[in-house]
Amino acid sequence: MIGACAALVMAASALVVVFRFAPTGPPIYDGLCIDEVYRYLGHRPAPAAASQAFPGGESQPAQIATSESPPQAEVLLMLGSVVSRARFTVSVTPILAPPPPPSGQRFDGNAYRIVATSAGGGALQPSASAPATIVLRAATSGSHTILRLDGTRWTALQSSLEGCGNEYLASSTRLGVFAISEGRAQPNGGFPAALVALLSVAVLAGATLALLRLGRTRAEARGAKRPPSF
Repeated sequence: MIGACAALVMAASALVVVFRFAPTGPPIYDGLCIDEVYRYLGHRPAPAAASQAFPGGESQPAQIATSESPPQAEVLLMLGSVVSRARFTVSVTPILAPPPPPSGQRFDGNAYRIVATSAGGGALQPSASAPATIVLRAATSGSHTILRLDGTRWTALQSSLEGCGNEYLASSTRLGVFAISEGRAQPNGGFPAALVALLSVAVLAGATLALLRLGRTRAEARGAKRPPSF
């Protein structure tokens, strides 16, 4: 199970690297990212939407990204991320973030509805073996978390800063509504920060005790080997 998860992470990372070096990436001058001002829904210029149609069968690797520089939202698909017997379309549409955000969090940009829809209007979901990668750009700098709306509650996804600008990415086995929040929410299934800190302290304390005991043992061994003095 761990090996399979590692393989998926490596595959998704490789896909992201390929797409981020594509010509659609943000312009870079002297190592600095040039970001255009964040576009909020209801303001001008308006945020962009994006979509791509696919023939029936397995989806090919694809990047569906909005046209801002850098894109404010995008979804990356691997080979077989979406499977449909009929033609289907993957779309990325800015919407107002349904309130409320998780406790202690604040939305930092638009929400985006990212969905795959078959020609007959049915909703499609990514394969568990080839999840989609969601990339959202935050409106401000800082620490952020990508959220997914599951029913009426937001689920924090394991998020990481992605290269240039304030773009964050997260893997998701479900499509739907996504938003980005300011602050690092605890992803579902992760270890609480307090527990991680406690375990770190315990490991450090154990290592310190082990080193002290090793030093005492070596000192006693040297003393036992020293010839008696007359």
